[in-house]
Amino acid sequence: MPLPADPPVLMSSPQLPKGIGMKLRNGIREKQLPVHLPNNVGLELVRGCNSSCRMCPVSTYMKEGGKTQFMPVELLRQFVAEIDATPSIGTIWFYNHGEPLMHPKYRECLEILNSSTVAKKARVIQHTNSLLLRGDKAEAILDVPVLKMLSFSFDGYGDKESYEAMRGTYYDRVLGNIRAFCDTARKRRP
Repeated sequence: MPLPADPPVLMSSPQLPKGIGMKLRNGIREKQLPVHLPNNVGLELVRGCNSSCRMCPVSTYMKEGGKTQFMPVELLRQFVAEIDATPSIGTIWFYNHGEPLMHPKYRECLEILNSSTVAKKARVIQHTNSLLLRGDKAEAILDVPVLKMLSFSFDGYGDKESYEAMRGTYYDRVLGNIRAFCDTARKRRP
């Protein structure tokens, strides 16, 4: 019958950088590296997009028959519980490649994230193509104060022709959505 393992004993050593120690287990020294908890996390609410930008891998995925998929809210709740168990997180990317405003339960997703004590303190960033930045979706962003930064995709050289060459014929709609949202945001969340 093998002998039970000795409990690890942490020993410091002047030869090792600060924060790194040696464990002594069964008489054998082992290097122990410090534990690094994440300070950034990304959550992808939607796999898919409502635009077809020439340079975007999501557009290629969609053109090749990819299906739009939405993160179930119960899975988001599980992720948020894990985020709350990791207070080292300082930045939450609430998007990746998909268009988050496409999620049919977008407001609920914001509310779930807003229930997190870590998310309330973190820098929560969301990116959007702004095609859906109006009505209920815009209201949700303004009503649920979890997003600290909202970034707009607006490619081109600032003119309609270059924008539409990259993204399609949405220039007027997108610019109108962004302007209306910003006007409302300045009044409601100065």
